[in-house]
Amino acid sequence: MKKYLVALGTMAMISTASFAQDKSAEKKSDHTTTNVKRHHKGHGQSQMMSQLNLSDQQKQEAKSIREDYQAQVKQLESDKSFTQQQLKEKKATLQKSQREKFQSILTDDQRAKMLAMKSSRKHEGKKMSGDRMEKIKSELTLSEEQETQLQAQHEAFKKDAVAIRENKSLTEDQKKSQLMELRKSQRDSEEKILTAEQLEKLKEIKTKRMEEMKDRDSKRS
Repeated sequence: MKKYLVALGTMAMISTASFAQDKSAEKKSDHTTTNVKRHHKGHGQSQMMSQLNLSDQQKQEAKSIREDYQAQVKQLESDKSFTQQQLKEKKATLQKSQREKFQSILTDDQRAKMLAMKSSRKHEGKKMSGDRMEKIKSELTLSEEQETQLQAQHEAFKKDAVAIRENKSLTEDQKKSQLMELRKSQRDSEEKILTAEQLEKLKEIKTKRMEEMKDRDSKRS
């Protein structure tokens, strides 16, 4: 239980480094992270498709489903009459439809295998994340007091964020604005909890992590 709490608290700290960095570097880092994540997701999906041992007919049907989905998304994004929230909801509907169509071309055994693979990937992801957080915690040499403070701050942030998202009186733009302010307040508080040395170390850890992700990305390309 303690490791879980520490992991949550340490996860909340990651945002501190990006906030303390130069704005242009921050934007570049965020852009790189998004691209790497997209590639990893696509790589994982390719692996899953391969392990399902699809027949030639299934591969062709899956290709048609994917191309149809991509065309619909492109058409959707070209329509400027939608708000961001409407666009998000319509994309979610398209994704759900794509998943259902793909599952419909699978056999019962293939569907069961796909569920098992997704469950396994989710479990492995959580384990890797937990191990990484424990390593960061060790390298930063957090005190018990810092762990407690960060955990309390993280819980307060989650509670406030949920309240903002569930506030039906706010527009999507207002929610986004308030969430940004909440995150900024959280990062400001984190900077008061961590020492200057720990903040600098956290920057180094994040930079190293980004380089490792880009290296893996380039090897897989």
